[in-house]
Amino acid sequence: MCDPLQLGRPRTFRLLLWLHVAVVLLFCYVQRDDLGSDHPGYLALAEGILHGEYSMWWDLAPPIPDTMRSPGYPLFLAAILATGGGIPLIQFTQAALYLASVAILLRCVKDLGGDRRARSLFLLLLLPSIQFLYYAPTVFPEIPMVFLIALIMRTTTALDHRWWPPVLLGLLFGLGFAIRPVVLFLPFLWAGIIVLRRTPGSLRQALLLCATFLVSTVPYGLWNHRNHGVFSITPLEGGAGVMHMGWWSGMIPGHCEHWYWNNCAAVELIRFAPADGAHARSAAFEEQWRTIDAALRPWMTRTDSTMLGAWADRRSVFRTYSTGYTLERERLLKQAVMEEAADHPLYTLAYKAYSALRLWVTGIQLDQWQRAGLSGRLKQLYPFVLTLATFILGCWASVRLWRTHRSSRSRLVFIWSALIYFGAIHIPFVIQSRYTIPVRMLLLVLIALALARRPAPEEGRTEGGPVNSPEGA
Repeated sequence: MCDPLQLGRPRTFRLLLWLHVAVVLLFCYVQRDDLGSDHPGYLALAEGILHGEYSMWWDLAPPIPDTMRSPGYPLFLAAILATGGGIPLIQFTQAALYLASVAILLRCVKDLGGDRRARSLFLLLLLPSIQFLYYAPTVFPEIPMVFLIALIMRTTTALDHRWWPPVLLGLLFGLGFAIRPVVLFLPFLWAGIIVLRRTPGSLRQALLLCATFLVSTVPYGLWNHRNHGVFSITPLEGGAGVMHMGWWSGMIPGHCEHWYWNNCAAVELIRFAPADGAHARSAAFEEQWRTIDAALRPWMTRTDSTMLGAWADRRSVFRTYSTGYTLERERLLKQAVMEEAADHPLYTLAYKAYSALRLWVTGIQLDQWQRAGLSGRLKQLYPFVLTLATFILGCWASVRLWRTHRSSRSRLVFIWSALIYFGAIHIPFVIQSRYTIPVRMLLLVLIALALARRPAPEEGRTEGGPVNSPEGA
């Protein structure tokens, strides 16, 4: 095969590998002071764990048991902070996990039939992908999730009649769920795929995967039951609130709410509601929240009042309320979303269809674009073009691999299912392209395989010329 960049040469592969290591370390050093907007809350939970309380308000009397975050990432942070290393050690650990993820996915490319050229292409595609690099030095759970997804993909290549791969998959999914609860249904989707493969022992593998995963969720469910009186394997709050803001965002671009998590509705490239009614819609949004807030006042406790008094001095940490208040607020927000969606079906369908794309593409915020100079516009334009091109190429690569590499479908289906799942599960919520970061490297895996490979000999020729033989490691 024509290889003008000599990507199949061992020297080129090693050069790209070391260049990638250098870029990651340099980026983490330059961006070391950018910890991300959510870092105060995550670090507060980690400090609470070290003081024996899972709470952002562990220093109050009494502390308020957390209702907002699943414990996976705070435990990760607490384990690092317990060594005395502080923020630099967190950043170094996440940079190491990032590089380990790259190494694991390089092995996955090889397991999927990719030669050295495909692996070099993966590294080449990854170099400009700053959407991954950004999360390495920040206190966000995206990099640990990238690492777990890479491990999960590597483990699937070992699925056979042995017992341990599905058990390990269940444990890895359990860790992923403890970091990002949206993973909840993915293990069961994969169990169904394993059964449909009809390999020896596939039903046993699927049952082992599901059982191990479910067992791993029990400790947090028991913690919720002991502290909140409710057995819940997911946090008590977040789903309805983010869904509520996710529905309203297209109606009130540029409006910021101060009732819940202080989210702001982005000013998107496409407008989904007339500009002349923006003020009235913002007023309706605020009125809906005032109604909900009034209905919640009887649920306020003395502990909630103490928390609000403390929050006035440290607003960087999220407000988390007592159990009854939290559960009632979730119920009221969910009810409000359902009523709005029923009253505006066309808007709901259009905006959520747009959300399905925007979850993969970093958006351009028109208000910021109009105020920015050339440098500011380039900073917005680059990730937009990069992520849009990656998404389009990923779709093309999926079609090509499906059509021309039939023998690989049974293994590639795990990648496709993870991509589809992460895209679909987040559609009801607010548009944040970071939600799909954990699986976006899989798009690069598909693109690298599609660009580098030709059909295996038994699958015939699709582009003319001889079929290339596999290259040595």
